[in-house]
Amino acid sequence: MRRVFKWILYSVVGVLFVFTVFVIIVAIFVDSDDTWETTNTQVSQIIVPTAGPEVISVDRLGAESAYIEIEAMTNCRDLQVQFNTSMDNRDASSRRNGSNHPITLTALSYAKFTDEHMRKVGCY
Repeated sequence: MRRVFKWILYSVVGVLFVFTVFVIIVAIFVDSDDTWETTNTQVSQIIVPTAGPEVISVDRLGAESAYIEIEAMTNCRDLQVQFNTSMDNRDASSRRNGSNHPITLTALSYAKFTDEHMRKVGCY
């Protein structure tokens, strides 16, 4: 009888452990505020840093090529999508890493640059 009780106890503890690990993994990789729908996947994926941010200047973190691509854009709709994507990336990184994390600050830098460029090309 004692062996059966021990076996049941160990089984329950094992199942709870596996379930806890699964929940932690899901919580790390799934963000409830993220959406999987994009209107233009080419535009929404323009600014995705593949490495850590390199400092270009105090106001421009990230890859110089990202700023060049944004500056080449003239379509206000594409610029708005880029801005929204940068802000979504900033929000997600801020929730995961904090507001002073380099990835968060890089995404914010891309968003600010996109906003300034939208003003420059006359989107508003």
